[in-house]
Amino acid sequence: MNSITLLAVTTDLTTALGKIVGLLQAFAMVITLGAFIIAGVSVISGRMEFVKYAIIGGAISGLAWTIITALFKLGGVDVPVEPQSF
Repeated sequence: MNSITLLAVTTDLTTALGKIVGLLQAFAMVITLGAFIIAGVSVISGRMEFVKYAIIGGAISGLAWTIITALFKLGGVDVPVEPQSF
């Protein structure tokens, strides 16, 4: 395998990983929004015990952006992560 082919494969892999990471992060943001909406509905309906779980779940999924990026960097893959525009 020559160096040009290896560079092309590496660039394609980095681009693909960047898209996968972006999709994971977009999915986590949708879950975060849903968790906070559920927390708001639970407050209105008086289910205060469920509010704690919804807010904690929303906070954890909100941190998923940082967690996913850190895991990829920890694995030695410096992926240029961009939010996905659908």
